[in-house]
Amino acid sequence: MWVSFALIVALFLAAKAAEDVYESCAKDTIESGNHWEHHILCKVGTFNMQDHDSQSLMDGTIKFMNCVFTKMAWMDGSKKELKVEKIISDLSLETDKKKKEQIGKCKSTDPEQQNGMKYLECLLRRPNKSDTGVLSFIKNREPVFFNKFHCKGVTF
Repeated sequence: MWVSFALIVALFLAAKAAEDVYESCAKDTIESGNHWEHHILCKVGTFNMQDHDSQSLMDGTIKFMNCVFTKMAWMDGSKKELKVEKIISDLSLETDKKKKEQIGKCKSTDPEQQNGMKYLECLLRRPNKSDTGVLSFIKNREPVFFNKFHCKGVTF
């Protein structure tokens, strides 16, 4: 009985930890008083991964999304390599050949493209603009973050 209880508690804690990836990455990657804090939160909260003129904003967004992809185990933290099989497993796409191919095409060997922001941009919009299910998966997994409006007073 104690083993069952311990297992239930461990699963609950693991699920809770997984649920708060975006919140924890906000705390881990955005320094207090960062001029771009609200802009970064707005960009990631609206899945706006398009480039921006401000290098500081882009660097902050990349750092944030690298944290997200690493904590979700979708990207190797040191090599910055996309973990295609983990994404396919998380999205339950093992039997969907078309979506598996689409996700596989997002894997890059170009160092300029190997970051969480570029990977998310690819997963959401390329190569053929069909839905891989990433957007709804993330929003459902992260309700605490995505049920807040992060764009108040932000203009791009």
